[in-house]
Amino acid sequence: MASEAMLTTETSPATARPAYRPPVGTGDDWQQRAKRVLSGDRKPEDYLPVPDEVREAVERDMGYFRERLGGAEPVPKVAADQLEIYLLAYHHGGQNIGYVGDDRGIVVVAVGLEQIAYVCQVMPYSLTEHMAFAAPEPIWGI
Repeated sequence: MASEAMLTTETSPATARPAYRPPVGTGDDWQQRAKRVLSGDRKPEDYLPVPDEVREAVERDMGYFRERLGGAEPVPKVAADQLEIYLLAYHHGGQNIGYVGDDRGIVVVAVGLEQIAYVCQVMPYSLTEHMAFAAPEPIWGI
């Protein structure tokens, strides 16, 4: 990890959180996008595309679950959870990520611990309270 991006021990009386120094040489395009996405302004291109391999893996799992349930259909959340697991693994397996999801899909807001730290330290809690964090396994090839 780059030593330039470190949390300092200084605290701000207003936030009582460590002050953040962004990584040297990092542009602010991703930061502006993160703020836009977290504010609810999500564009179609922000969402992770769902490749055929992911759809096939989810359908394979759902077939297995149906078999184990004696032909009964699993609750809809099962398919949604499997899709999330495989989609994150497909696009970001082996990386730490911060993301949000809605009825349209999943939007990754921060990739890597430095970006996640920035979002958590600098952006208001009212924007980040619905973020989820993961380090999906690099399982593709399933």
